[in-house]
Amino acid sequence: MSKHSGVIKFTPREYEVMQAISLGSSSKEISGELCISVHTVETHRKNSLKKMNAKNTPHLVRLAITARLIDISLVELGQLS
Repeated sequence: MSKHSGVIKFTPREYEVMQAISLGSSSKEISGELCISVHTVETHRKNSLKKMNAKNTPHLVRLAITARLIDISLVELGQLS
């Protein structure tokens, strides 16, 4: 795990996938948007779940919003980029 001084480290791609997940995008949609395979999207999702100790994807999104990794106002407007 990528923890240092109590801070969880995400790769830029893990962060992008987490943002897209928070907007409700499917793995297939994310793979097309980021030009990566569905398997790679699922790997980034799995790594993020593990790093955040999340039970499932909705739990991951809630934890990411709570940790201010994702701005809830942008999620509500569907404007994450």
